[in-house]
This record gives sequence, structure tokens and C-alpha cells, in this order.
Amino acid sequence: MTGINGYPQNYMKILISKWNGCFQFVFKGCNCGREIKKGVFNSELIPVYNQPINVIGDETSKALVKCATILGSVMDPGCNVVEYRRRLLYRLRPYWNISDRNVKRTGWIDRCVSGTFWENPNPLYLRTHNMSMNYKMADITGCESRLENESTAGISCEIRVNCGCTIVAPFSLIWEAITAVEGSFLGSTSATIDQDDRIVLKDGLGLVQVEDVGRVFYLMAFGGDADSYKSHSSSCRSTGVGKPVDPKLPWPTGRALVREEFSHAMKDIMRGYGYIETEGSGNLLICRNSPRDLYKIIGVCVDEFIAHKKGRQTVTIR
Repeated sequence: MTGINGYPQNYMKILISKWNGCFQFVFKGCNCGREIKKGVFNSELIPVYNQPINVIGDETSKALVKCATILGSVMDPGCNVVEYRRRLLYRLRPYWNISDRNVKRTGWIDRCVSGTFWENPNPLYLRTHNMSMNYKMADITGCESRLENESTAGISCEIRVNCGCTIVAPFSLIWEAITAVEGSFLGSTSATIDQDDRIVLKDGLGLVQVEDVGRVFYLMAFGGDADSYKSHSSSCRSTGVGKPVDPKLPWPTGRALVREEFSHAMKDIMRGYGYIETEGSGNLLICRNSPRDLYKIIGVCVDEFIAHKKGRQTVTIR
């Protein structure tokens, strides 16, 4: 597919680093420590919960669902967070020490938060920008995610959204969170048969390697508005407590993941973008600087479909 509509706007930064601690999830909303409107003439400070809370045993399931809800609100704003966290935790498949076998029965993702605010949070009242949490889940002994192995166990990722929100979490949790967004098949594995009748597996997360510790990746979008996070953050701070907060700008769409070397500036106005369909394992994002140049692969698409003008064309990749 060539002639992608719009131009890429960076809105999220992902830094890969080493981590030797237990399974920990740290989130700090960009409004924490700032004032929020409480009345016509009154305001109060938004608390910051930066001290780690040790989550043990059967409380682990509830903490995981809370973390997955926050990730859904940040990674895929406007989505159905209940469906999102089901997809995420099903793919992550964490296991931990439990005392009550009923805690991890079928449907534990929904059951453990039943009757609480987290059961089915209304997105208009879920002010993620005003929230913070720091959970150390020492009883998590591993995950059955295909992204969890001996090489990735000592790696964490830090996410920095352009509004100021930050997340630090294990490698497998962050990348499964990206693949769990609605409308994405990034990270799925597709199988094809080559000319010698051999099965060929393709995986859209091949862009990220274990050796990339210390490197930076960017999430960018061709559609929507990259400033929507900043706008919503401002609304969450200025709208009175207990009132709904409607997003004023469209959330990012046509999302893709690129390495830190990539950039798009005013001088790149003639650049053309497209993507190569991979039949279910994450489409490859391509670009060329002018109509006379050859295309090159610059990243992978998070969304399966990105709006475009020219449709399918034969292209040459350098």
C-alpha cells in the first residue's frame, strides 16, 4: 500500500534498559503533584504515589488488572479497556504464588475486580493523567508470553508520552501492551509455505531485539492528533472532580513503531510512505524521499490498516 495519508507525528518514546529487580510496574501521570480544580475558588494537589507497594499472594491478580487498565488507557486511549486488558493478560499469561486456587480460575481477570471501580471503568471518568502507582509483585514467578525468556527477563522498558506520563515495566509486559491495541496484529505470528514446501514463520516484533538495550523507539501516528494526550491532560486537571472529561482532539490513528534514527521534518515534505502487507504478522512501514528514489523499510505498523491514497502497487525495496 502506498501514498499513506498525512505525515508521521511522534507521540511516545520507548527506552529499553537493563533491570534486575522483581516484576514491577511504575506509573506516574503527568498531572501528579499539580493542582486540580475542586470548586469555583478551590483547588487541591493531585497526590503522587511513588513509594513502592509490595503486592503479594492473591492480591497479585487485582494489581495486574489495574496495571493492564492503565496501559490500555495510555497505549490505546478511547478503547474498551475491559476488552483490552483481557487481550493483554491472556497474551502475557503471568503465573504467581497463590494460596486460594479460586483466585486464578477461568475468568480471573474480570472476577478479581468485580464490584470495584476497576470492574468496568467509564473512560470519561478514568483520569489516567491524574493517577500514579508503584507495584512490586514479587510473587510473580514468570510469564508464558513468548516474549518472556532468559534473555528478556533482565530487561525493562520506560515509556514517555509527550504529555509527560511515564511507565516503567518489564519488557514482555510493555511489548504485549503494544500488540494488544485494538485493530493491531503486530506481534502475531503468521505461517506460510515457501517454494521448497517449508513452513516459514513471520513475527512483526522482529524490529526489536534483545541487543537493543539502551536504544530508543518511537510510536508515531499518521492520523489523529499527536497533541491529544496533552489536551486531555489539561482537561483532566481543569475539570472539576467527579465530572466527565471528554477528549477534545482525535486520538492517534495509523500508528507505527520506528527506531530512534528515523525523523520527519519540514524538509521531508516530498517523502512518500507506504506499507507492505505481511499476512498477519505486522505490516512493514516503508518510505522514500522522492518519487525517483527506491523505498526502504523504516519500521513496523501497529495498526493493520492505515489510510492511503494509491492502494496496492509493486515497489522495489533497497
